[in-house]
Amino acid sequence: MLEPFQRRRLIRGVLILVGIYVAFEAGRVLLISFPEFYFGYREEHAFASVSSDVPFDIDTASFVADLEERAAFVPILKVSKRQNVFLAREHSRFAFIAQVAGQGANAQGLSLPWRNNVVVSRTFVEHIGERFGDDYRHTMLAGDLVQVTLHEIVHNATAEQLGWLAFRGLPPWKREGYAEYTSNLWSVAQDPDDDFRVRARRMLAQDYLANDPVRRFYARSQILVEYLAEVRGLSFSEIMDDGMSQKDVLAEVESWLQ
Repeated sequence: MLEPFQRRRLIRGVLILVGIYVAFEAGRVLLISFPEFYFGYREEHAFASVSSDVPFDIDTASFVADLEERAAFVPILKVSKRQNVFLAREHSRFAFIAQVAGQGANAQGLSLPWRNNVVVSRTFVEHIGERFGDDYRHTMLAGDLVQVTLHEIVHNATAEQLGWLAFRGLPPWKREGYAEYTSNLWSVAQDPDDDFRVRARRMLAQDYLANDPVRRFYARSQILVEYLAEVRGLSFSEIMDDGMSQKDVLAEVESWLQ
């Protein structure tokens, strides 16, 4: 049995550890909630504020105009909702923020819905475009900065629609599939040669991105959600219904393609 002074020392030690943990978490939340500290250049527009870690070398007005035009195709996105977009030229800067947020460092972008923030690695988007490019139109592999940014904005809109906890509880194929499907709606609409059946067969084929399971998962998820929306005509809430499993939808799509 501990003596009174030992109990006090133990309690004090526990409180110190708890305090350190709380301070660490508070610092982490502040960092990812207010990434402005790492982005010294900022331009304001009606639809979005755009920040950069290096002097701007793009026309942000055109960039935001493209974002707003494509956002109008997303059923759940309130175009009047102001977005905070952070463009990182240094991928290491993006990777640091992603790791602090508990997300993957080797990604093109990430969303922070509680402040409507989106952080995108311009360098990694360009790398993906060089690696995959035109052969992967209407996907996250096209290397399109606007599409990647809109994908993350759709995550924010989904969280707003469902609530943060419900958003985090979504099956990943629905969360990522909906963001991929809607962020590519504009580009599909501009492509008179696009045939969803042809695209679906290609992206669901066994050899499609066979050596890249993560991006293969995104591609399949996009097709499944697009099928539910465009072929079945389901609404956002119906797509997000818990009763729909990835396995069942995939089987239905494969049957439809036969």
